[in-house]
Parts: sequence; C-alpha cells; structure tokens
Amino acid sequence: MTHSQAPLVTRTDQLDPGAVRELVDGWPPLVWLRDGGIVPTTLPDVTRDAWCGLHGIPHSDRPDPLGLLCEPFLDTEFTDADAVRSGNALNSLGFSDADVATLRDRLREPMLRHNALWWEWVHLGYSDVLTAWPGSPEAAREFCDGLLNRAWAHQGDVPGRPPIGSDPERDLSEAFAAVAGSLATVGWSARRDAIKAEIDAAYSEPWRRFHTLRHLAEAWALGRASLARLKADDETRRQLAWTILFHDVVYEPSNRDNEERSARICDERMASAGEGATFRAAVVEAIRWSARHERSTAHSALLKAFFDADMGVLGLAPTRYDEYARAVRDEYLAGGVASADYTRGRFAFLQSVLSHVGEEPIYFGLDPLHDALFRANLRRERDDRRA
Repeated sequence: MTHSQAPLVTRTDQLDPGAVRELVDGWPPLVWLRDGGIVPTTLPDVTRDAWCGLHGIPHSDRPDPLGLLCEPFLDTEFTDADAVRSGNALNSLGFSDADVATLRDRLREPMLRHNALWWEWVHLGYSDVLTAWPGSPEAAREFCDGLLNRAWAHQGDVPGRPPIGSDPERDLSEAFAAVAGSLATVGWSARRDAIKAEIDAAYSEPWRRFHTLRHLAEAWALGRASLARLKADDETRRQLAWTILFHDVVYEPSNRDNEERSARICDERMASAGEGATFRAAVVEAIRWSARHERSTAHSALLKAFFDADMGVLGLAPTRYDEYARAVRDEYLAGGVASADYTRGRFAFLQSVLSHVGEEPIYFGLDPLHDALFRANLRRERDDRRA
C-alpha cells in the first residue's frame, strides 16, 4: 500500500518496513517513507517502539513545521513573543520570514474555519491540515508532505545511512574499476594505471577548489545510487564511469570550452580502449551537456544518472553544500572574476534555478530527500546573498 491510499494507519502490517525511512513522534506520530510520503498513525507508543526495534527503523522526535505554522489559528492568544519564537524555529528549519508569511496566508482561511468547528486549544498539525484543506486529498498531502520533507531535509542526511561521499577512496576505486571493464576487453589492463594517473593529475591542479578528486568520488556515489533506482544496465554503468571521470578533466575557470575539450579527450581514450562509436557518442553527449545542465524527462538513463551525479551536491547536507558554495566561489575568484560580479551572477543563478524547478521533482534516481535539501540549500544561499 502506498502512502496516498490510507489517510490513517492503525496496524503495522499495513506498511512494508522496507519502505519506511523513519518514524517521527508528534501529533499524530508520522511514518516517513523513503519515497518522501508521510503517513499519520494511531499506533500506541509500545507498539511503535517494538516495531521500530524489530525492523531497525530510526525512531525520532523531529520539529513540526506544520504545528508551528498553524499556531496563530489556535483558540489561544498568539502574542508577539509567540510570533518571534515560532518564526525563529521555522527559520532554523530553512523557512525564511517571507516563506512563513506566505504559508500562513495560505493556511489562514481553511484552518480558522476548521478550528471554529473543532475548538482546538492545544495543537494543530498534519491531520488537521489534511482535514481542513479545501482541495483534493492528494493536493493536501502534496502540500503537507512537501513542507515536512523540506524541513526535515534541512536537518541533514537520511538517518541510519552513511553520508554520500563518506568513503571517497572506495567510490573512486569503484569508478576506475567500471572503466577498467572497457580496458580489459582489449587487453589494455597495463593502461589502467595510466588512465588513473591522468585523472589524478588533472583533478589535482592547484587552482581547483571544487572540481577535484573529491567531486569525482562524490559524483560516483550519487550516480551509483541513481543507477540503482533507474535500474540501468551494465553498459550504462560503464558509460557513467567514463563520463564522471572525464567530464572536468579540462577545467580552467576563465575558459568557456572546458566541456568540449574534456569530451574530445574522453572520446580519444574510449576509442583506444576499443569502445564502439555508439557507446562513445553517448558519453561525449553527456559531457557536452554538462556545459548547460538542462533537465529533461526525455533524457536517456545515462543523462539522468549523470544529472543526479553532477548536480547531486546541491542536494546534500547543508554543511557540505556550504563547502561546495565556498569552493566554487574561490575557483571563480582565482580565475579573475571580481567578487562583486560573482555575487551578482551567483544570486541571479540561484533565482533562475529556483524559479525553473518550482515544486516539481528535481533528481531522477535519488532519494526524494535530496530534492528537499536542494531547495532548502539554494533558498538559504539566495536569502543570505540578498541580505
């Protein structure tokens, strides 16, 4: 059963434990699914504890952004001090003051009407918003689930999973091993070290701050996760390895033809490895595409996985995103871009990306948590630069 099929779960046998990311205590307790869905539950505490323990499901107490947003609509006094307290709490979850004002305006009419019927003095939350929402149940769930995913994603990585990029040496070794599958087909095993040496040298150039070996390792970890969800075949995995390893092999901050030159070098290496023209053309297309990073549902499996791999850093934990943002800035400044020009350009970039993605899914094969992190990270940086 999916989360959209049951507004209230009363028995654990109605859920697949493998589909559950976390159980979050609250009013009511919420089951947070790996697909980004939220299911309210009436399970008693002892049953929830036993079920989580049996299946190794994280059990936590997370902030409730819906409750905080609905506080002004309770049948109690909402003072200036309450407004500051709830506003600060929502700010800490990635919601700007403008976000809070917009969301409360959207909730005001249905929640006041709902509360006039139910006389709630203690807490308004997920179930109340679902009941009060004037649109369809699906629209109500989309609104509530999106808010919760955004807020909880702002707190960091998925509980119980190692962060993406936590073992870069292993990730790089896997990527090289995938490329080595090409080399071995023509008895080129002696050239594997040469390919690795070329990559190591290129991505260790002194002016690089973000486009380094760490970026490759991180991209492969993200791409590997995307490939699994997309159910891509072995050839696509091999193509992705070539694409990731060579997509920034030429990187000079002031140049505009880095991707084209990188694509040509990769094509030469693949041809020497005996890869066919069709295989090579797909990889070359993917590397050239990275000059513009346009998202399309019509992408091939390779382009979808590479989009997730190359753009995935935008949807990682806030601390890692901040490292990325600083490193990219340092690269541009090292390339001769003035600080003020970079700030203006970066702000315009963030505004443009956020306006284009809207609330649609961003990544193709990554956990939906990364979509929420993507939006929270970009909004936070945009608001910081605006200030």
